[in-house]
Amino acid sequence: MPTKVKEFKSKIRGADVILIATPEYNLSVPEALNNAIDWASRPYGDDSNGKPVAIVRSSIGMLGDARAQYHLR
Repeated sequence: MPTKVKEFKSKIRGADVILIATPEYNLSVPEALNNAIDWASRPYGDDSNGKPVAIVRSSIGMLGDARAQYHLR
């Protein structure tokens, strides 16, 4: 596992809560965020399950980032 991923996972473990603020990109979340979540959730048994997570968004449209939020949930 890359050193940066180990550091990222360590920061998640040390946090009380995770706040994800993201735009919608191509009807989903940006690829960089998706990759970060994938790295943080693997391998099984060494994941970051059990942390409270909040998702925030901001948009001028009525539906805004609804699809990105759906994918994150």
